[in-house]
Amino acid sequence: MSAPLSIPAAAAGEQARLPKSARLFGKARRRVHDRGFWNVQLMVLAVTVVHYAMELPPISDSIDHLHHLPPVLYVFPIIYASVRFGREGGILTGLLCTLVTLPNIVLWHRYHLEWLVELAQLGTAVVVGLVLSGRVEHEATERRRAEQLAERLKMVNQQITRAQESERMRIARELHDETAQALVLLGHQLDAVASTAGLPAAARRAVHDLRALTDVTLAGVRQFSRDLRPSVLDHLGLVAALDWLTSDVAERAGLAARLEVSGAPRRLPEETELALFRIAQEAMRNVEKHAGASQVAITLAFSDGGLELTVTDDGHGFDLSGSPDHFIRAGRLGIAGMHERAQLVGGRFTIEAAPGRGTCVTVAMTA
Repeated sequence: MSAPLSIPAAAAGEQARLPKSARLFGKARRRVHDRGFWNVQLMVLAVTVVHYAMELPPISDSIDHLHHLPPVLYVFPIIYASVRFGREGGILTGLLCTLVTLPNIVLWHRYHLEWLVELAQLGTAVVVGLVLSGRVEHEATERRRAEQLAERLKMVNQQITRAQESERMRIARELHDETAQALVLLGHQLDAVASTAGLPAAARRAVHDLRALTDVTLAGVRQFSRDLRPSVLDHLGLVAALDWLTSDVAERAGLAARLEVSGAPRRLPEETELALFRIAQEAMRNVEKHAGASQVAITLAFSDGGLELTVTDDGHGFDLSGSPDHFIRAGRLGIAGMHERAQLVGGRFTIEAAPGRGTCVTVAMTA
């Protein structure tokens, strides 16, 4: 699983080792083939047409104080190109503005100091655009780095979750295949000892006590093994696993727990089923330990567009103000964990709660 992490990192390293001018040239070459970029250049040509028209003698004589305005207007296409396309967009647009303005200076202003005015206006527009393009480029680079970091963190979290589930499965199997079987064998041996003729009454009572303790320990080991990784989830799927979960909670905690399934049930990818089961399991654990509820319902609604898992209780609820980070700082790792698991499989996690009004945990998945 390390390859997906190393490939983008290596590509980013190769890009970083390229000279800055080479990277800029590569981006500029891509912009030349971008239709949106040429739409911006049409804005430049429109300003240029107005500029040249205002320099014609009949018009120029009537608006003498305005015919230097068009070079200032070049700042708008330069800024737009900078915002949309970054540094290369600002540079290319500024270069076009310069090229289309120079003939105007040669035709009408070469013998007057007015060419300095127009050149200063053009230079100001280009500089403003380039400064802005640099800022846009910097923000775009930082945004890309943040996105890459978020993607890598997501991949790391997925790997950690897979490792945790793999370890849970290994421990669950060892508990079932070794520890539980050893306890079963121990129980049989204790039964054999208890049935031995001539065994003193005190020793027989001690053996019976040990047998009862063995049964309690065996039940606890089996329960712990199922909690770690219920085999029904792997063999029969999410619906069967949720049915077992509600029955288990109802029997153990004395709650009125029920499962409601709507739509046409279907198997989901293994990671998705596992994430949804763990979210439901954590929600049910919270109901059992903290909610003080008398009823809890798991609803699983299948549709053509996806599915929705809901866990609702009638407990005393809690104050929901705060973000997932706030829950982590407050020690409510269960809520933060459910949110994280939903995100890892592309689900949308929401929780509704208020003091005295119960809690509703929802995970929505799209097909």
